[in-house]
Amino acid sequence: MAFARGTAVLLSCLAFAPALRAQEYEPATLGIQVRGSVPLGDLKDAVGGFKKPGVGISVVMEEDFLEGYRGRIALGADDWFKGSLDTVSGSRGGVSAYHLTVEGVRLLRPYGDFPLVGPYVLAGLGFYEWNVTTENPAQNTSSTRRMGHAVVSFGFGWRASAHLDAELKVLAGRLDPGLTAAAVLAGVTWRY
Repeated sequence: MAFARGTAVLLSCLAFAPALRAQEYEPATLGIQVRGSVPLGDLKDAVGGFKKPGVGISVVMEEDFLEGYRGRIALGADDWFKGSLDTVSGSRGGVSAYHLTVEGVRLLRPYGDFPLVGPYVLAGLGFYEWNVTTENPAQNTSSTRRMGHAVVSFGFGWRASAHLDAELKVLAGRLDPGLTAAAVLAGVTWRY
């Protein structure tokens, strides 16, 4: 079900892409980011370990603030596939999240002939709506906990052109007061 919602977000992003492209923005302001992730900490335990990676997609908008600094706003979804839990034999757990994030991007080579190309660092804050699902087919039970919490992120990336970059970042926050969420995310962004 969470994967279906993620697919719906992806199709919505693709449906609105032509309308966003027709607007009078800079060529490299709006974009779509796709990413994979490895869960850590309690997030890893909630999805049954490292065997179940995550996938995500976001619509992003970047804007210049000062020379060498850009601001980024992203609206997206992530889904970590269901895996076998150790707590109850036969049970499975999965996590999905919808989020709005604000990040600062510092270009490390802001001058020269190609100021948008090269390495950058980023840090941000986001609001995540977490959905933690536990299923036990043997007992025919399923439960979903929904909670919203702030998350911080930091990382680095490489801007290959005015339209394409790749990045690696760490995400950390809480699922609820007793569970922490952490993940390493690798993403590719195409800005148009």
